[in-house]
Amino acid sequence: MPCLSNLRGGQRPVRVLALDTTAAVCSVSLLVVQGPDAEHHHRSQPLTPGQSRSVLAMIDRVLAQADEAQSRSPVDLIGFGAGPGAFTGLRVACGVAQGLALGWDCRVVPVDSLTTLAWQAAQADPARATPIVVALDVRMNEVAFARFDSPRIAGLSLADQIWPQACFGPVLCAPEQAADWIVEQQGHNGALRFAGDAFRVYPALAAHASAAGAEQPDARAVAELALIAGLANQAIDPAEAAPFYLRDKVALDRHEQEQLRASRRGLTP
Repeated sequence: MPCLSNLRGGQRPVRVLALDTTAAVCSVSLLVVQGPDAEHHHRSQPLTPGQSRSVLAMIDRVLAQADEAQSRSPVDLIGFGAGPGAFTGLRVACGVAQGLALGWDCRVVPVDSLTTLAWQAAQADPARATPIVVALDVRMNEVAFARFDSPRIAGLSLADQIWPQACFGPVLCAPEQAADWIVEQQGHNGALRFAGDAFRVYPALAAHASAAGAEQPDARAVAELALIAGLANQAIDPAEAAPFYLRDKVALDRHEQEQLRASRRGLTP
């Protein structure tokens, strides 16, 4: 398999395919980079039954779109949304990425959803240095939660970027715990930025909903992060790829479901 770092500064464009099926939206992007220039060929649609067929059809379309303007060339790297997220969606993204990477003899980069959303928030205002708090709804009245120092984006090409590192988390917690942590952090450190759908879903976090950016991970961000990892020689063999889970349990049993419904009504089961 080729080492992507050997392609830096080469004559041939670098092509990174990315897909994300972690939540309610399926998105696919082909990132084509040559020198300082970067272009996305992107598709997205709501997730439906038969996810793997939808993803493969979207991949065909973005590849065809890119090859209308360029001679056909190989995909150098595949990034996929590794979660946390919907169980089936994570397995679909990982399986499709593995299968294509084996066929194309390229490496893969699992990109976690929280880092993807932090990157999207940073891209939305690249000159702003405010820390980013990401909270994703993972059902069962819990959120996946992390804080990132703002990545240094302004004035840098993708090839010079550094993978964002969480300075807190990721952790799994109740939305009320996340809300208390945010209030404490604001008291100590001032302003924060927010991203993730939990700010819309849970009343405890709703006070920050108006300031929240992207709700769902997007394949364009996955592709950019995969490129950053690939250029740092951190891509992996497809056989090693796996989704990222914060918990083993993916559903409530009947008694737990009754308890949750009762708690939402303010009752004791």
